[in-house]
Amino acid sequence: MKKVYFNLNFDDLHPETSNHISDSGGDKEKGVLRWVLKLKEEFPKLKITFYATPNWRYYSGFNGIKYYLRKFLKMKTVKVWEDEPFRLDKHKDWVKWLNKQKFEIAIHGLYHFQEENPQGAEFTSLNYAECIFRLKTAIKIMKNAKLKFVMGFRPPGWGFNNNLLNSLKDLNFKFIGISADVITPITKNALVKETGFKNVSLLEPSLVNNLINIPQNWDVIKNDYKRMEEIAENNGVISAKGHVFRNYGNDFNENGLCEKVYENIRESLNKLLENYNVKFVTNSFIAEKWRKKLRK
Repeated sequence: MKKVYFNLNFDDLHPETSNHISDSGGDKEKGVLRWVLKLKEEFPKLKITFYATPNWRYYSGFNGIKYYLRKFLKMKTVKVWEDEPFRLDKHKDWVKWLNKQKFEIAIHGLYHFQEENPQGAEFTSLNYAECIFRLKTAIKIMKNAKLKFVMGFRPPGWGFNNNLLNSLKDLNFKFIGISADVITPITKNALVKETGFKNVSLLEPSLVNNLINIPQNWDVIKNDYKRMEEIAENNGVISAKGHVFRNYGNDFNENGLCEKVYENIRESLNKLLENYNVKFVTNSFIAEKWRKKLRK
């Protein structure tokens, strides 16, 4: 049977609970994370990577005419949590629980917020010094919280520039995720067209500024087994992408964790296991393997 690598990954993990705006992992096994825990029970070798925000500040606070007026005036269109209620080092019991689950945890910004629009895309306009400061602060908070994490990064809101890439390289990050495309048809030479770099492979990890970029090429809400099969047949890595929460104030992630996402992953994985030799891998494993491969 043909071998295929598979990783399941989700953005926006932080200790916010349903008592705030939305359960973003804070409700643990009683909340949305129960769906990934159920998947782990059914597929014990499954590897799940979460991209966590160490000091989440963003929340949507304006809508309707007020939103568009503030946008026209170039004012903030969202509010922020000023008292830093979701700093990971304020939630050490939650972190301790999270460590026991043995998920792979990588970094998803510091605040998931910037002053200008789009305000969820934290790193879009930052200079090198600002990028270094935020990345170092994110690392410090995660270490203070005693969270087990790896040196991988996915920019909030897909906002990145060369200053961020250079900062990640200089701080010895190992991998990034800056190319999500779950629409472009799969072919042997498929390139990312939807987001990210124009000439980055949709199938395999590639080297970007000495960082291994891991593409996200399968959406957990679509249940598109044909696409999964096409990735496998073209010797690609299946990187199944989702978000932790679905609704967050005025924001909506269609591929947020829910029963439908759970059923989609479960159904597609069972088909994949019937037809392929599936190797469940972490993003760290992918980065190490492809770094060696690309050096040859």
